[in-house]
Amino acid sequence: MNNLLSLCKHPNKYDCQFACGAQYWIYGHSHRNIDKRIGNTQFVSNQLGYVFSGEHASFRPAAFFEI
Repeated sequence: MNNLLSLCKHPNKYDCQFACGAQYWIYGHSHRNIDKRIGNTQFVSNQLGYVFSGEHASFRPAAFFEI
């Protein structure tokens, strides 16, 4: 499982839907926001990031994910 997590840590570089089979991959602490489908998996991340580096520009404070 640790190998799978490190493989899927950056979904913009790696495609893990064949390994994990998840419908949604929700994660944080990457300093990059994403809402992107790769294969059958929807990758979702919404985080403030470092304001002084401009990482907050794509943060959506009203966004939510309902299960």
